[in-house]
Amino acid sequence: MAVKVINLDEKIAGLEALANLRTWVKRPLKRANQLLMEEARDYPTKDPGAFTALATPGQKRAYWAKVGSGEIQHGASGYVRTNKLRDSWQEMKIKLAADRAKSGIESNLPGNQYVMGKRQQPFHAKSGWLTDEKLASENEREVDFFFQDEIANFKRGKLA
Repeated sequence: MAVKVINLDEKIAGLEALANLRTWVKRPLKRANQLLMEEARDYPTKDPGAFTALATPGQKRAYWAKVGSGEIQHGASGYVRTNKLRDSWQEMKIKLAADRAKSGIESNLPGNQYVMGKRQQPFHAKSGWLTDEKLASENEREVDFFFQDEIANFKRGKLA
């Protein structure tokens, strides 16, 4: 008795695509990284009274000491932004394992932990800065769409 496999070429192509699933997951992760990068680099409008209202006396002394030393600048609307945080965001390398994939963005700026990180200061929150975790959670649906889109392309045979 013999079994004939109908459309064997299609089946082989499908199996080859399945073998490359670890490769296709990189595309939606890359799109997610690009989205998060754009969002993280988008500065909120300054709240000129936030620092004065919410900073501790020690933070205020440190601020004025840095202004005095020239390390930072103070203008008519308060702190003059340098855009160092905007420029510090980088994509993390995509890491693939048998059952998971990990990627994202990160800032190499030490002070970021106080602006968008786990140690965010109240005056930064009042000014509209999102923590990195909040930024990620607010974009979960869009990231999910990237994966759904890639899955739909896979089912239509449009993945290379």
